[in-house]
Amino acid sequence: MNEKQMNKNIENYIELRRLLWTTVIIITGGIITILLNLNPNSLLKVILVVVLTILGVGLDIIFISSIIEINQDLHKLIKKLGE
Repeated sequence: MNEKQMNKNIENYIELRRLLWTTVIIITGGIITILLNLNPNSLLKVILVVVLTILGVGLDIIFISSIIEINQDLHKLIKKLGE
């Protein structure tokens, strides 16, 4: 892989990481909003909030693990570029 291609890959990884962090922030904000607006006047509403919260936390975990993998790949690519 040549230097130009490696630089392009680094830029792509950085952009993907930025996008995933934005997604995590938005999902976390949504979860917090749902929890703050929780008005347990019906069982169905409580169940829906719990399910949405679990789904949101699950997506956060998936996206954060993807960010960790991207950071590791990015580190390897930068190290390879420095050689």
